[in-house]
Amino acid sequence: MNSDRFNPMVIKELRQGLKSRSFLASFLGLQVAMVISMFVYLVSANSKGADLSAADGLFWFMLGLILLLFMPLRSFQALSEEIKGNTLEMLFLTRMNAWKITFGKWCALVIQLLLMVTAILPYFVLRYFLGSIDIAGNLEMLFYMIIAAMLFTSVGVGLSGLNSKLLRGLIIVGVLLSFNILPLLFLGASAGFGGGPTFGMMGWPELVIGLIVVGILMMFFVEYGASQIAPPAENHSLRKRMLALSLAVVLGSFACIVDDSIAGIILSLVLLIPVSIDALCEPLIGIPSVYLKLKKFRIARWLFYPGWVSGFLFVSLVYWILFSMMYLIEGDADIWTIGLIIYNILLFPFVCIRLVPFLGRKALVSYFSLQVISFVFCLLMVFIEEIHFISDYIILGHLLPMLGLFVMADESVSDLHPFLLLVPTGIMLVITLLKARRPLKQMQYLSRGGEG
Repeated sequence: MNSDRFNPMVIKELRQGLKSRSFLASFLGLQVAMVISMFVYLVSANSKGADLSAADGLFWFMLGLILLLFMPLRSFQALSEEIKGNTLEMLFLTRMNAWKITFGKWCALVIQLLLMVTAILPYFVLRYFLGSIDIAGNLEMLFYMIIAAMLFTSVGVGLSGLNSKLLRGLIIVGVLLSFNILPLLFLGASAGFGGGPTFGMMGWPELVIGLIVVGILMMFFVEYGASQIAPPAENHSLRKRMLALSLAVVLGSFACIVDDSIAGIILSLVLLIPVSIDALCEPLIGIPSVYLKLKKFRIARWLFYPGWVSGFLFVSLVYWILFSMMYLIEGDADIWTIGLIIYNILLFPFVCIRLVPFLGRKALVSYFSLQVISFVFCLLMVFIEEIHFISDYIILGHLLPMLGLFVMADESVSDLHPFLLLVPTGIMLVITLLKARRPLKQMQYLSRGGEG
């Protein structure tokens, strides 16, 4: 087969990846894990009672450890190696753009992942003869595991372009914190608004929608990685926001037409959080060609220009459209209260960055740092309230966005008043509009072909 027909980055990365020690260690580790699990199966099958549940759990645990942890961890070095080795300029000389480079690296990692999967298929057949397991159900489980591993790999490739180790650490901390916050917020909200169905995917429509959503997320993180290494003349804001818009349209349409519940919209809001953070922290680019290419979008082009100004407009528009759809489905006024809380949480670090120019030098690091500081402060307030040092922090929860989330989770949504929540929202909007006046004029000038 002629390798010239494929993306040269895929061929290059696949050859290097298959020779790497990390792939060899993962492959041999998987084989050792499978042999151990088969030995446990043999012992369990020959014992009295022949309970294979423990052996089955061990098999899936070892398989998940390799596919969902070790293999995706290798992707965190995909772009950072090129950045540290100063080889990106040489790759760009081959007329490959940032997207082809990043997509090729992700495809090479996925192919290595699939090679690992093919190596374990004989063990599936052996398990069938040892314990009469449901081979169709096991293959379905393996399919979902492969899809999840591909998604985690795309996340690793996307984040591998970040140079700051502090930022990676803050993202990990934010993900860990979200495991506690988001279920309290979104699942509790879903239960409170009519008791709609949960996020469990059931049936072919849900499966198809789930695969489409996961595919969009994969492409978004690959595109995010490309934006980290791309030259300023490439406008990756357009692709990232179009992918985010596609995600909102797919899940919003599913919620309104097929599911008739807010579960899909809540899921889209959760998945749009990284998109929103990226859009709010984007730097402004003063290259006329980037703006001239978007003239065909007419008025909508203001949502896809690179930079935090258009990012703020895009996030606000998509955000409130989704919450309006939630209100139309459920008709509960508490939705607006929850919407204001989450909107204020998103905007608070963004406004602080706009007020303090020093924070704008590393906007993403500053954004996550401010969110972590806000979370720690809220934990302190809750602790102080528990020891009865203060009687109540509900009033303060209207002014501090993150604290309002704690009030809603600890007390009730009805304890927060939307009109009081509008006070910090209005202040932040006024500050944003004042800070956006000059960039808006600059963007209008650049859209006419002027030099920035």
